[in-house]
Amino acid sequence: MDKKSVVKDFLTTASDGKNYKTKYYNLDVIISVGYRVKSKRGIEFRQWASKILKQYMIDGYAINEKRLHALQKTVDIQTRMLADIMRLEENAQIKDEESIRRKHVDVK
Repeated sequence: MDKKSVVKDFLTTASDGKNYKTKYYNLDVIISVGYRVKSKRGIEFRQWASKILKQYMIDGYAINEKRLHALQKTVDIQTRMLADIMRLEENAQIKDEESIRRKHVDVK
């Protein structure tokens, strides 16, 4: 395998704010090596990979929990904002109706 086609260096910012060079490997290479290595880590990788693949086969999909949680937060925020807007519009409408009633009473 050509190293240029399977490994890419990226600059990654860690939680401490520092930048670190990190090697990212092609998924095909990771799987290929993971299924060939005869060590405890290789066995752990194969067990993990098999569990994930089995779960995908049974469920038929994968869920990005972080993204789902972030989207739910966005929906909650927008729901609250919409409720606030509707409440403001309702209050403005009530004020308009009261103003019209006062004008109507003043005219009589």
